[in-house]
Amino acid sequence: MKNLCKKIFIHILCLVLILTYTVTTHSQKVVAGTSGYIAVSAGNTTTIALKNDGTVWSWGFNQNGHLGDGTTSNSNSPVQVKGLNGITAISAGWAHFVALKSDGTVWTWGVGYSGELGDGTNSLRTTPAPINGLTGITAISAGWNHTLALKADGTLWSWGQNQYGQLGTGNTTNSNIPLQVPGQIGITSISSGGGHSLVIKNDGTVWSWGCNNFGQLGNGTNSNNPTPHQISGLNGIINVSAGVIHSTALKSDGTVWNWGCNFRGELANGNKIDSYIPVQANGLNGIIAITAGWEFSSAIKSDGTFWVWGVNDYGQLGNGSKSDVTSPMQVSSLSGITAIDTGATYTVALKTDGNIFAFGENTYGQLGNGTTTGSTTPELVSIGDTYVATDKSALSIGYASGDSDTNVTQNLSLPTTTTNRSTITWSSSNPAIISDTGVVTRPTYTVGDTTVTLTATITKSLTTDTKTFQVNVIAKATDAESVMLDNTSLQIGYAPLDSSSNVTQNLLLPTIGANYTNITWTSTDYTLISSTGVVTRPSFTEGDATVILTATISKGLITATKVFNVTVTKQPPTDTESVALDKSSLKVGYAPSDSFDTVTQDVVLPTLGTNGTTITWNSSDSSVVSNGGTVTRPIYTNGDASITLTATITKGLVTDTKTFNITVIKNPITDYEEVALDKASLQIGYASGDNSNSVTQNLGLPTTSTNGTTITWSSSNPSLISASGLVIRPSYTNGDASITLTATITKGSISDIKTFNVTVIKNPITDAEEVALDKASLQIGYASGDNSNSVTQNLGLPTTSTNGTTITWSSSNPSLISASGLVIRPSYTNGDASITLTATITKGSISDIKNL
Repeated sequence: MKNLCKKIFIHILCLVLILTYTVTTHSQKVVAGTSGYIAVSAGNTTTIALKNDGTVWSWGFNQNGHLGDGTTSNSNSPVQVKGLNGITAISAGWAHFVALKSDGTVWTWGVGYSGELGDGTNSLRTTPAPINGLTGITAISAGWNHTLALKADGTLWSWGQNQYGQLGTGNTTNSNIPLQVPGQIGITSISSGGGHSLVIKNDGTVWSWGCNNFGQLGNGTNSNNPTPHQISGLNGIINVSAGVIHSTALKSDGTVWNWGCNFRGELANGNKIDSYIPVQANGLNGIIAITAGWEFSSAIKSDGTFWVWGVNDYGQLGNGSKSDVTSPMQVSSLSGITAIDTGATYTVALKTDGNIFAFGENTYGQLGNGTTTGSTTPELVSIGDTYVATDKSALSIGYASGDSDTNVTQNLSLPTTTTNRSTITWSSSNPAIISDTGVVTRPTYTVGDTTVTLTATITKSLTTDTKTFQVNVIAKATDAESVMLDNTSLQIGYAPLDSSSNVTQNLLLPTIGANYTNITWTSTDYTLISSTGVVTRPSFTEGDATVILTATISKGLITATKVFNVTVTKQPPTDTESVALDKSSLKVGYAPSDSFDTVTQDVVLPTLGTNGTTITWNSSDSSVVSNGGTVTRPIYTNGDASITLTATITKGLVTDTKTFNITVIKNPITDYEEVALDKASLQIGYASGDNSNSVTQNLGLPTTSTNGTTITWSSSNPSLISASGLVIRPSYTNGDASITLTATITKGSISDIKTFNVTVIKNPITDAEEVALDKASLQIGYASGDNSNSVTQNLGLPTTSTNGTTITWSSSNPSLISASGLVIRPSYTNGDASITLTATITKGSISDIKNL
């Protein structure tokens, strides 16, 4: 609601009453009654009422001086507003309050932060004071945070908050002094609302200005307006009341017209639709008074019946429920009502007998019934009987230290007021011993102790009761007896938590004894304890100090002494000392079994020293040890980590550092790390003289490792190298063989492989292989121009070879080619001859032949 949390101080018109005013206002309703109340006005959570003797009374919330009694204590029953008499009208705002005197001056109190008090300040006041220069006033109306006042000359004046233009001055500037509203004359009635204002002119027309967010100005729009404008269609109006977000008007024919917000039934027309122009309330006629509150309204009929509608969250409609009412409903339990007013969430009603009834919220005692319990039905405002009984029960006499009702030696404290603001007067059965104000004159020692009866008369409003107390006043002793008694009872007074062995604050050194002895004091060290008990503590480095205090008790010519030994405790350390002490004692906290050189768990890094220092930490490697002490151990392969922790100890402007070197132990090795380490270190074992490029013997293939992994092997040619490392060398003719050996290293669920490329050297050549090789390469040597198909000259028949074999030859026709290759060509007539030469190649026991 754009901060319009304000309840409206309801304007009531009662046509049947005889008033001394020439205009009707929003501020109150004045009636005559036997209890003395003639007017009542409800604020947000504070109620004020006017008595026929011209005094003003208040009850409810009082945090900012709302009650006007000079205090800030709440009261759930009526208390008198200070300094007000001759009052003829009152009006309660949200948190400020206005009273009109018979001399035409205006008096204000309460909150004035937006200028509500009109006194030229923006402060609060707990007692009433007049607004200087404002005279000739005939009517007042206090709104949320602003006030309207009507002068006898017909001019209209306003002051206070002006956020929405509610002062009618054409702008939105607050004013803490009264300003005349331009152009407004002929006014007969005024009403201040939450953030808007309404007036009636002598021609029966209604004019409005200020906040209009729900159409509460009735001009057909919802735009704010800082200057007065007439509401069209409203004529014959005799009374208006400005609520927070709605407004209401009473016509001379007894009908009621409403406009503005209707979310909770505020317009009393049976629906919940807002209206920016006046609409008639359902079924209301014969109405003589109206009120507009915070989302609810009420009215009085000419027969004295009470009618309500709107929001009812706190029971403020008084009908016994908390349900909203969208059409007017009669509250049957109230009749004979002559005036009503509404607070934020409660209602007050004044009857013809002068009694005030209230209903709704009561958190701060605003119902005035002696409780803080809310009510959905009318409750009678207390006239004092309940409070007098309560105050009588709680009333007690205040005794001096060491005194009691059976042992009175000093003046008594006789309360004259109570928490419920009852007044108390006292009378004594023996004023010579105890006066009516509690002054004690002790009887002589020869007269002896004397019993006195004190009678308290408790009065609140119209109720009075008495309570008696019997006390025993102890007789005076002789000087010697007085000195002896006071010497025996003499004690030093220590501050709370102090004692003779721990003095930190000033001492109470009595100078008068209970028997009127004089007491003087001496100290063995006046720099620490003066003769009046002022204590100056030694510095922290000086340490505690023992002081002897000697009391001299005197009366007349009699004197005695009493000695007290006290210890003055050294002062707390300075900031520099505190930092040094906490640095010296500062330690890192280790988990059980851990130490500075074996850290495996989080460390405790204190952030507060015992001497009030603050400690912050910085780690040389926050990934291992955070600044808060969280430890993340390094992985196994990274090894243990050396960390420097630097503590900064601070107090005030003093700072120092302290370092701690700790070793964070690496984490246990993981399966993954073990596999990786064993993979990196894995090697094949070669026989003496062998290596990866020359394998001639079996290999050593490890199957276990130092880190507990298992190793399995596979070979790219198991016929030459088996998975266990058995080597079978290839034949000479097959040549050397390249083999890939694959090792699979495993620990738990982690595996990895490593390959080795080795060369297996072929076996040495055999006799059979040499014979075969020489057989394959064996050729006959032909003379130039000859070949196997045309031999004309001797042949070259080799008898040895490169592989060491021996070769022998035989011929199928030795007559033509001998075994040594001698050729004898056949005759021409015999023709060419085909000859087979047979070579026998031999090595050792191996032989083979080749025919050529």
